[in-house]
Amino acid sequence: MDKYLEYGSIDVLSYIIKTCTSLNIDINLTKAQKILYCCYGAVLAKYGYRLCAEHPKAWQYGPAFPRAYSAHRKSRINFDSTDPISSNKCPSEIKSLIDVTIKYFGKYNASALVAWSHKHGSPWAICSNDGMNLYGDISDEIIKNYFKNNVLASAQ
Repeated sequence: MDKYLEYGSIDVLSYIIKTCTSLNIDINLTKAQKILYCCYGAVLAKYGYRLCAEHPKAWQYGPAFPRAYSAHRKSRINFDSTDPISSNKCPSEIKSLIDVTIKYFGKYNASALVAWSHKHGSPWAICSNDGMNLYGDISDEIIKNYFKNNVLASAQ
């Protein structure tokens, strides 16, 4: 799948953290990564576009975006700059889906999101062989189908 929105994973993560902060949603590194993954999956399932060029990887604690993870961990996210999602560069229907996804998954803590992402049959479980083969890409096609059939379908 080559269609992606021209956002960096770091910019999307910045938007997620700013939005969680403004909504008084507790956020930490692990939870931020899982919400980024959920936003990626929701946009992919509903619109057929990857939210960012970076693919999620199957890490020990679930799907992760290495560049965004590293930037967050090293405090290299610039929250003062205008991210492309906050600006008018993001189509309103995609921004709305991202916002709904943040609010929905934001009510869960990091541990619950890790457990959810590890469920048997999840994209992480399929692509990592239930955690036996870590650090590879998680297939966009598997993410798209999973979110279409299990996440978006249950939210309607």
